[in-house]
Order: sequence, then C-alpha cells, then structure tokens
Amino acid sequence: MEMIQRESLMLLFFLFVGIIAKGQEFKEIPIPVELTVGNNRLGLQTIINKYFPESEKFSFFSVTNLERQHRSEVNNSDFINNSQISFNLKKGFGISTGINITKFSGFAPTIGVQYVLSNAKWLLILTPNYIFSNDRNFSMLTLLEFKPKISNRLKMYSRFQSFYNQNIKSAAHERSYLQIRFGFDYKKYQSGLAANLDYFGINKIFKSNYGVFIRTTI
Repeated sequence: MEMIQRESLMLLFFLFVGIIAKGQEFKEIPIPVELTVGNNRLGLQTIINKYFPESEKFSFFSVTNLERQHRSEVNNSDFINNSQISFNLKKGFGISTGINITKFSGFAPTIGVQYVLSNAKWLLILTPNYIFSNDRNFSMLTLLEFKPKISNRLKMYSRFQSFYNQNIKSAAHERSYLQIRFGFDYKKYQSGLAANLDYFGINKIFKSNYGVFIRTTI
C-alpha cells in the first residue's frame, strides 16, 4: 500500500509540473511528451525548458521519466524527476537550484550549474548537481539533440540522453541510464527507434529496453 501511495504521489507531481509549466504563461516554447514502447517496458517522458515571463535570466528546466515493465506489479515501476530553476549568468551558463525525486529516495533539494545551447539544429543541456540527500549525492544529466533538415517538412531526429548519480557517502554508483533515439521529425511529430540502458545500485544491475518511440509537443 505504501508503494502504491508513493507511485500515486509521483504521478500527481508529474502532472502538476506539466500543468504549472503550461498554465503560468511561460514564454511559449513547446513541451515535448514522449511515449516509448519496448520489448521489456513502457515509458513516458516530458522535458520542460522554459523562460519565465518577461525574463531573459530565469528559466525552469525539468526532466521526468516514468517506466513500467509489461504485466508487472506497481513496485516494478521506475520514476526519476529532476526539476530546477536557473539564473542565466552569461551565454547559456547559469546557476540552479531545485529538487531531485526518485522512487526510493523521495524528495531532495539540489544546487548546481546549468549550460544550455539551443538553435534550429542542435540542443545541448548539461546539469551537474549536488543533491542534499541523507547519503549526499552528485548527479549529472546530459541531453544532446541533433535535428538536421532533410526537406522543407522533414528533419532527421536523434537524441543522446544520459544520467549518472553517484553516492558520495559510500563512494558508489547509485543510478544511471543512457537513452538513444533515432528517427524523423515531421510536422511537430517525432518517431523512430529507441534504446534505454539502465543501471541500478552499487552492483550496476543492468536492464535494457529496445523498441520504438513517438514524440510530440503540447
């Protein structure tokens, strides 16, 4: 029952972040929502990267991943959220503070730096963070997108996304993943092949998920 309640709270937070980001009149930048169907799991991801209204300095960045194995119990689901408010210092570099949420460790405040490079072809986001959890953690999120134009309506779409969380107290790996996407972009829809490689705990227990993805913006 406790696990179900925790899952429900995480899902509510996931929806809350999306509603707030869409409803508070941030500068109009679309919010990508992605569904992945793989051989082992179903996945849902949102990425929010928006400036606050009438501001060129303050922005909100959030990445949420929710995955569940096929025909599994609720406690086999996996949830990660990294959300932060950043102050842009110069040319994409900024300082940030926010929260980190995982299925087992719960909520923990964070502080770190952020770098964002964005244009029509490339998107690069780097967010190293110190997590004020009981065990003291350091995390690094990297997101790289490459979207070259093929024709007036069609683009190639590729993404490399990685996350690494190191437990400082025990000097051990706690959680990491690598996500790879390759497909095409047509009229605000992206679709193609997907690969998720996940590692858990000090022994780096490995779980893979290979399939297809579809992505759009809201």
